[in-house]
Amino acid sequence: MEDTQLRSLRRKELLYTNILFIVYAVVIFGLILGRASTPFVYTVLAVIFAISPLSMIVFHRSNVLYLMFPGMNELLCYEKEKLGDQWLRYQLSNVYLQVAVSLFFLIQAIIRPAHPFVNGLPLWYFLVVPAVLWTLGNLNIRSQARRIDRSDYEQLKIYTGDRVLFTSIFSIVALVITGVVFVAYKILEKSWSHIGPF
Repeated sequence: MEDTQLRSLRRKELLYTNILFIVYAVVIFGLILGRASTPFVYTVLAVIFAISPLSMIVFHRSNVLYLMFPGMNELLCYEKEKLGDQWLRYQLSNVYLQVAVSLFFLIQAIIRPAHPFVNGLPLWYFLVVPAVLWTLGNLNIRSQARRIDRSDYEQLKIYTGDRVLFTSIFSIVALVITGVVFVAYKILEKSWSHIGPF
């Protein structure tokens, strides 16, 4: 692929990813401002983070919504060719993290009381959190794109191996912590039900 064409596709990738981020943010903020319950908001967040893993399982694509945009299927083919037999492992490293985050939100949806999500949250929370997520997301996209475009197959193979190892360990630790919190909550819930009202 020519450099000019690749730069154009990378700019589009960044633009389209930000469009999806804005759509997700509008949905979440709409629910919060509409005083949706905490479990419902966390369930929607769990679904959003499950889109990419489900896309990999069903369609063998990293995100079917992302591929609806023009030029992104072409970019996918380029990355598949560049990564070769490492492409699936590279994608799975992203999937592991998203599954862990999705399960975290799902657990939150189960254990949180059915109060409006907005209750008790300061205004700065709704400004700082999206800004941090947006910044980290854009830095991650640029970093991954630069890594793929400037590395040869052997370098990408080493990078993919390191990435899979890191995300696997991080995801396992996150899932274990989430599981412990869930079990502890269930034990406490059972204890409280035996105690009864004062």
